Amino acid sequence: MTVQPVQLTLYYREGCHLCDSMLQALRGLQSCLGFELEVLDIDRDPQLRQRYDEWVPVLCDRDREICHYHLDENSLREAIEAAAQAPTGSVSGSTAE
Repeated sequence: MTVQPVQLTLYYREGCHLCDSMLQALRGLQSCLGFELEVLDIDRDPQLRQRYDEWVPVLCDRDREICHYHLDENSLREAIEAAAQAPTGSVSGSTAE
């Protein structure tokens, strides 16, 4: 049985020094913690800009926020561990649409 890497999303903004710092820290941890990272620029999507405008950077596992402004490595590790233990195909706390 192959374990799929956890897919995380970083909502960021070009030119944001906090965003750059979090992205750099995440890239440094990616190989040892084994997660995939999708990076989305909130200024390219009006809905994302409205939702995250003053909060970037925001790191999420699906719809659950892990941290914002600064990387919380403990919360990141906990989120990865919880996602790895979840049954495949299940999304805790969400409902099917």
